[in-house]
Amino acid sequence: MSEKEVGRLLSEINNLMLREIINNPPYEIEDEGCTFTPISYSASCVMAYLNDHTNTDIFQRDIEREFHVRRSTVSKVLTSLEQKQLIKRVKVEYDRRLKKIVLTDKAKQFTQKLSEHRMVLEDKLTHSISEQELNAFRTTLEKLKRNLSKEENE
Repeated sequence: MSEKEVGRLLSEINNLMLREIINNPPYEIEDEGCTFTPISYSASCVMAYLNDHTNTDIFQRDIEREFHVRRSTVSKVLTSLEQKQLIKRVKVEYDRRLKKIVLTDKAKQFTQKLSEHRMVLEDKLTHSISEQELNAFRTTLEKLKRNLSKEENE
């Protein structure tokens, strides 16, 4: 029996996670007119990141770095969230060129639901895996990420 390539295993896990998310979506927000605003998985990750960093000024470049995505990708996600009135871009006093990204009150209510869903998915992912195994796995994943980032930065 041959061992699968690491990249293929990661791809399979990603596909299974996305399927789980699609089958159990918390990624809709009820608007005042009883309509639902669909939110992409990427947008929900950005919202969760903003929610986790409420005491820090977060800018577009911070999101680009955190998620290892290009400027154009983040710009599209932020524009979508802004159109849905889930984020605001707010000028900062110390640099007129910068606008920090903040969640609206509407989004803050939804991020609690997102957080609960992330915890359920995390529990499902890590069920029957010891803390020692998880720590070793996280270390390995970080090394894989660094390896790819080195190539990107060279």
